[in-house]
Amino acid sequence: MSTDIDFSFLDEIYELSENGAIELIDMFVGQSNEWLDLFNKTINTKDHEDLSKALHKLRGQVAIMGLKKIESELLALEADIKLNKNKETYPKRLNHIIELLGNAMDVILKKRRDFVTRKKTQPE
Repeated sequence: MSTDIDFSFLDEIYELSENGAIELIDMFVGQSNEWLDLFNKTINTKDHEDLSKALHKLRGQVAIMGLKKIESELLALEADIKLNKNKETYPKRLNHIIELLGNAMDVILKKRRDFVTRKKTQPE
């Protein structure tokens, strides 16, 4: 999974603002439960328009985090929803994305710990 994550943007943010990079991670992690709730609600009610909007919003967030594989999966699912294609695959694909997000959280939280550690050890 880690080969599908590119932290270069977060590293650049960290170089500009140590707290900014940490806050971006905190916001991403904090919003994850909201996304999961929304995905479960929309997939179960077949509200594909709202699901597409949620996927689009999440895609921007995962791009910032450098989650390339998840970004690609979101883009493909979003495109199918807009074209009304492969509806029967939406639940399985969404569950796969949720699983990928869960796996990525551990790596993202480790990156956050690394940032905090670097911040504490840097001379003032």
